[in-house]
Amino acid sequence: MAANPKLTERMREASKRAAKRDIEAARLAALGDGTTSDAEKTGKSAGNGRTKGHNNATMSRYAHREKFVKDMKKNYTIVAPQMSPIHLSLVESVIRSGGYKFDVLKHASRADVETGLKYVNNDACYPAIMVIGQLIDAILEGKYDPDHVALAITQTGGMCRATNYFGLIRKALIDAGYPQIPIIAISTQGLEDNPGFKATVPMLHRAVKALILGDLLMKCLYRVRPYEVEKGSANRLYEQWDTIVRETIEHHGYSKTGAKTPWLKKGWLPYPTLAKEIVKSFDALPLKDIPRKVRVGVVGEILVKYQPDANNHVVDVIESQDCEAVVPGIMEFMTTKPYITDWNEHNLGMGGNQFAYA
Repeated sequence: MAANPKLTERMREASKRAAKRDIEAARLAALGDGTTSDAEKTGKSAGNGRTKGHNNATMSRYAHREKFVKDMKKNYTIVAPQMSPIHLSLVESVIRSGGYKFDVLKHASRADVETGLKYVNNDACYPAIMVIGQLIDAILEGKYDPDHVALAITQTGGMCRATNYFGLIRKALIDAGYPQIPIIAISTQGLEDNPGFKATVPMLHRAVKALILGDLLMKCLYRVRPYEVEKGSANRLYEQWDTIVRETIEHHGYSKTGAKTPWLKKGWLPYPTLAKEIVKSFDALPLKDIPRKVRVGVVGEILVKYQPDANNHVVDVIESQDCEAVVPGIMEFMTTKPYITDWNEHNLGMGGNQFAYA
């Protein structure tokens, strides 16, 4: 059936009018000073006399974005949500080594989840609700000065809702009354412009090493903890290594704690030495001479897999049931894409891996 020319033309005109209305509303939102147009003052706008902005059904209210500029680096604290305590403890030191004031929120409470439900569409996934609630709650509770804080979130550019976190956080901040807080999208793909934050090549290099060492610490800890002779000894050893690794990241391979530790007595710990010493120390930990326990794998969404507050401390539950938890490393997640590309090339004849990887 042929389209009705008159109906099609009317639809085009209506679309143009709606576009103009949204552009004008976005312009007013960007001013940020409560300016109203003449149509709004006279109550004769296209919306039957209703003002634009807060009550407008469009997203124009959230169009303005505060950027993290270079001048903010000295006085602003960058705050990131928790995802994996073992790994992000080291990543925190990586970003601090770049000259930034950077904090990772340690725990997510039930109150954080409730805050997330308040400010995030309930169609969003549970990790989004927890992450955004954790960030907003930190501001609402007064842990940080809203005029000297920026929020950070990683962006993968993939298909899952993690790609939408930036927009969801911005919306939540505006709804909570903090439109002045900038949001930094930490990404190598340039999804958002952050002139005051640059992920340099040395920083990325340190970040990769931090994630690999985080995987190593996590696997060593979970492997020996169910068999430790002295309860708590594995956790204490991990905490010592967490301090040492953080110091080597921030001080270019040197650790004051490592130099003073009786069983180590090494201050200079380059990456290969660090990895070997970590494995050696966990191998030397006194363990019970018993058969290997039942191993239970933990898989799933990346945040829920690694964040104890999101998975109801599943590793502790597994170990309390006289089993051994096995959690895949984060680097295994990071290298999934090149492995999939390589598999597709060899088995399906699709594409090809453009990068050399080990």
